[in-house]
Amino acid sequence: MTSAPKPQAPPPDPVRAVLDLFDGPLAEIQFPDLDRETLREAADEVERRRASLSEALETVQAARNSLEAGQGKLLEQVRRAYAYASVYAEGDEALTAALADIKLDARKLAPKKKRGRPRKGGTKHQTSLSVAEDAA
Repeated sequence: MTSAPKPQAPPPDPVRAVLDLFDGPLAEIQFPDLDRETLREAADEVERRRASLSEALETVQAARNSLEAGQGKLLEQVRRAYAYASVYAEGDEALTAALADIKLDARKLAPKKKRGRPRKGGTKHQTSLSVAEDAA
């Protein structure tokens, strides 16, 4: 299972720099539709959405893992059922022919494995954009 992105990842550096200015030297400055409070509220909303996305990604990953486990178990049961049916079908030409038409190609039936190099963990700062890209 891949680990989900951290929901409290800092915003990108330029965004953080502007927010810091409005927490510091520009704290008392108010523009027509922007001030320290509106920026804080917007940043808090982004963090709530980031946390919500992270939870959703964890749920999706858990569902994916559960599905893959279920598919693997089903495939193993189907293989055993096929083997039993093959023994049972001896002497029954119609059943033997029906079983012969079934091709249990494990490569096609098995869940797809992730390919490529694994991601480097923990070295990248997560942003809302990178979390969204991970979801795609």
